[in-house]
Amino acid sequence: MPNTNNILACDVRDYYTGGGKDMAREFDFNVFWPPSPKVEGYRTWGAEKHPVCEDPQFVFTNKPWDRTWRDYDLKPSSPALKLGFKPIPMEKIGLRTNEFPFDLGVIERRGATRKIQAEDNDRVYHARNYGGSYVHHIEAGGWTKYENIDFGTQAPARIVAGMDYFQGQPEKLGQITSVPGLPLEPASPANAAAAGVAMELRLDSVEGKVIGTFHHGQTAAKAQIPVTGIHNIYLAFPRESVQSVNWFRFE
Repeated sequence: MPNTNNILACDVRDYYTGGGKDMAREFDFNVFWPPSPKVEGYRTWGAEKHPVCEDPQFVFTNKPWDRTWRDYDLKPSSPALKLGFKPIPMEKIGLRTNEFPFDLGVIERRGATRKIQAEDNDRVYHARNYGGSYVHHIEAGGWTKYENIDFGTQAPARIVAGMDYFQGQPEKLGQITSVPGLPLEPASPANAAAAGVAMELRLDSVEGKVIGTFHHGQTAAKAQIPVTGIHNIYLAFPRESVQSVNWFRFE
């Protein structure tokens, strides 16, 4: 079957493997990004007589922490559209929320005072989930997102967490407060890292208000703002200080 009018936003080194020259002749009118010298090499096989090595121009209008940020809509000037690429009608695929006779959020909500497993996140960025155990391989600027956390009507006084730090710090429980001179909202990753901040809990976005701040070696934090109702919570890591996070909860 001809393999044409595709967008390959990846390394193309394995694109033609397995089928040899006969299969390669079925490939043409594809957009490659980033450009690869291998595309020109495949022309000797009779493949890709009309390749385009240009940015496909995805829209990406939403922020990275938005679930829909990779919607892959194309700008009108996209070279893929000029080649005949036909976008998939994503609005016609999957479940439609207006067809449900109940609130899906009721099923998905989690109580803030219950232990929330760190690996049970809805999105993870520059970190890794390890099975049903914890989040690790946390890089500077990484974060995890937890949707539909229900705080009820009473704001928590503090946050506790099961976590390990680098440099052999054992888990320990203690109260901490904010560092004098450190802006709470917005708190830039650079300022937070300089002040020794290991993890922040933020409200509704990675750039949202800071609920609590964990400094290196600490596993409890004073709640810095009152929070009630239902929110999305982010664990944000301004520097590579936390080795792993097992769980957290609000008290």
